[in-house]
Amino acid sequence: MRKEILYTGWLLMIFLLSSCESENEFLSFNNDKAYIYFDMPKNYNSRGDELIERQDSLEYSFALDLNDVDSYIFKVPIAISGLPSDIDRSYKVELIKEESNVVDSDWDKTALINPIFRKGVMFDTLLVKVNRTEELKSQKKSLILQIEANENFEKGREDLLTTKLIFSDILNPPIWWEDWKDIFGNFYLETYLKWQEIYFEGADPNIPPSYIKVSKDSNLPYYWDNMPVGRSAGSQSHTPSVFMFIAQLRDYFENNEVYGTNPDGSKTRIKIY
Repeated sequence: MRKEILYTGWLLMIFLLSSCESENEFLSFNNDKAYIYFDMPKNYNSRGDELIERQDSLEYSFALDLNDVDSYIFKVPIAISGLPSDIDRSYKVELIKEESNVVDSDWDKTALINPIFRKGVMFDTLLVKVNRTEELKSQKKSLILQIEANENFEKGREDLLTTKLIFSDILNPPIWWEDWKDIFGNFYLETYLKWQEIYFEGADPNIPPSYIKVSKDSNLPYYWDNMPVGRSAGSQSHTPSVFMFIAQLRDYFENNEVYGTNPDGSKTRIKIY
């Protein structure tokens, strides 16, 4: 019996050590303290497998917004390790000025004045408002934020204490486009807008199965901003419903002569493959 207990104890220790290493968790953890960090979205490799390293930034472009839209609010995910509290607690986030390229008129600095982590939860959101300016049409702006310890929280995961918020008024391809380039071709605004029109949110009721990674949220049905990525991208056998809408997109560009503008100013007729 004693040998069995010792053996079980060794197995438990090995499991705990390997879990900490695989998740890159804190080197020292005290249950009496609360640790806070940016709960950034996960990264996936080309096969759609989840990676240990998280995304280090969030990005937004005003390019597709109407002219009267003058601001955007970044929703930065925050998480804690330790026990939730029965009271609201303030935490500390600072702007790394030397690595950022913003001025006061670009954003609302009050977002960093005593932000609150709500009671009873393990996950919360830091809201950071940025403003649409004329300068954003030719230059990306970035805010580099860093979590610091205060009287309520210790610093959490070392690799998740800093994040970058990037914003502009420049049109960028969505993150899923590269995985679908063999079908959609080069990125053109005309293709992108028509795809949003055809594959709007709610057009396809199918929710991704667990083995398919998507660009936004696996709990939502497929649509233009929640496309399969990784090894499932471009696979008709994996995502047949997506290809039903791609067929509509292909028919449109076959029956209508639409040209996209290349970086050098030349024009190319758009074709879906």
